[in-house]
Amino acid sequence: MFMDGRWLHVALEYSLVGMGEEDAKRSFPQQILEALSAYEYLLKKMNIPPNRIILVGDSAGGHLALALGRYLSETQTLPSPGGMILFSPWCDLSA
Repeated sequence: MFMDGRWLHVALEYSLVGMGEEDAKRSFPQQILEALSAYEYLLKKMNIPPNRIILVGDSAGGHLALALGRYLSETQTLPSPGGMILFSPWCDLSA
């Protein structure tokens, strides 16, 4: 987390999913829970209005940002962020 003038930049280090038995505790949806926890921290502990938060991610991080946005939209447990910037997210748009 660092400040750049008026902007606060937060980078989430989420758990990577492994293929071995020892990695079972880091399996999906652990990453969404980590992202949700970070988002809730920004809202409740740092008092940042949701319309001032933009989720940004590329590749698997883009998918995670999209999954978090979808979760927030569907559950309405927390307000949705002000926007998203997704670079090549891993998602299936065929539906």
